[in-house]
Amino acid sequence: MKKKRSRNKVLIFTFLSIFLLYPYLFFTGSEGSELHREDILSSTTSFISSPIDVTEKDQNFIDRLVSRFMEREEMHGLSLAFSKDGRVVYSRAFGVIDTLNKDSVKTSTLFRIASVSKLITAVGIGRLCDENKVTLDQKVFGVQGIISDTTYMPYKDKRLDDITVRNLLEHSGGWTQRYGDPMFNTIAVAKKVGASPPCNADAMLKYVTSRKLHFTPGSRCCYSNLGYFILGQVIENVTGMSYEEYINKYVLYPSGILDMKIGESFSDLKYDNETKYYEPEGAFEVMSYDGSNQLVYKSNGGNNIPLLNSAGGWISSPSDLLLLSLSIDGKEDYPDILSKSFIEKMSKPRNGFDPLGWRSIDYYGNLVRTGSMPGTQALLKQQKNGISYAVITNTNSWKGPRFSRSLTTLMVSLEKRLDLSDEPNRVEKKKVKNKTQAKTFYF
Repeated sequence: MKKKRSRNKVLIFTFLSIFLLYPYLFFTGSEGSELHREDILSSTTSFISSPIDVTEKDQNFIDRLVSRFMEREEMHGLSLAFSKDGRVVYSRAFGVIDTLNKDSVKTSTLFRIASVSKLITAVGIGRLCDENKVTLDQKVFGVQGIISDTTYMPYKDKRLDDITVRNLLEHSGGWTQRYGDPMFNTIAVAKKVGASPPCNADAMLKYVTSRKLHFTPGSRCCYSNLGYFILGQVIENVTGMSYEEYINKYVLYPSGILDMKIGESFSDLKYDNETKYYEPEGAFEVMSYDGSNQLVYKSNGGNNIPLLNSAGGWISSPSDLLLLSLSIDGKEDYPDILSKSFIEKMSKPRNGFDPLGWRSIDYYGNLVRTGSMPGTQALLKQQKNGISYAVITNTNSWKGPRFSRSLTTLMVSLEKRLDLSDEPNRVEKKKVKNKTQAKTFYF
């Protein structure tokens, strides 16, 4: 009975806090987002973070489990968090952000989140759709399209005119990675269009419009970083704002998120509360993305992070990723920033196509978003039982995208130890007749 009364008190306090703070979270006046950032930070702490009690025995077990995992997988730093029923209830950081200075990872430390950035971009598009500024079936290119700049015309492939916003969101825009990924070969892209490195958005759009598509838009699905880069350009063309400015003002700040940023490529430009990044033993150096002919590791100047912005450029903490997830889960315990209809569209993909923004949906209907690039691995999972989790590392694995399965196994073990669920673990208890149905693919 005591536990039940305590839970009721927490729920009442949570709803009261949300009611009182609602105007702050959703104030989007011309100056409001900047003027009220400190107000949001100080006012939302009480109900955004509501830690659960963890015994010393359980905490020691968790610390040993994660430490062994990191040692086995050769990880230098890792941060994780869990949320339940609209609150971040547990966060913990392990390892170091700098192997030389031995500075510890904190729960507020920022990490590159790679393709988890795509979820942020999809939410930005959702805001525009809810405001009737964009439709999912609206054409992206062409004279009547969103990106109608005649500088890029005539197009090499007329099918470019047929690409819609939905095609870009669900990875059916017409590009494959048969000849490599342009977003990770930006020096070559710049040279192809006669531009000097570093490659910028204009050069990338010139490249896109001067090349043939690999398949007819909407006819199949093939994972595309390029498509989400173009979605960033869609947001800029529709709003007249920079992509980062729009996302901050209309997605992150209304979600109670203040620290997410677009990252930089070189470690000497990283933010004060951002980790350094590491690659596994045997990693090789490449030419710097800026055309300086300097040999660097991919995690430290090899990739054009600012250009990747809407496809893979954001940096975040796990707790902030959970706040984003809570803001788009369609539940009443934390204010949503999207309409229920768009949230439903994001979680119900067309047959044979990817969800909008999310990477996959597992057999039990849980939404999964993963990210992987040299120097980082990230995983966000929004579960139907009200429990979600996020975990990010500052070291990548040779397993690549498949490493997300290892992270999932770790987080499931921690969730059980923390005893967050009010019901039996369905993943263990439910028998699956067709094993192929239960597979979840991570990229």
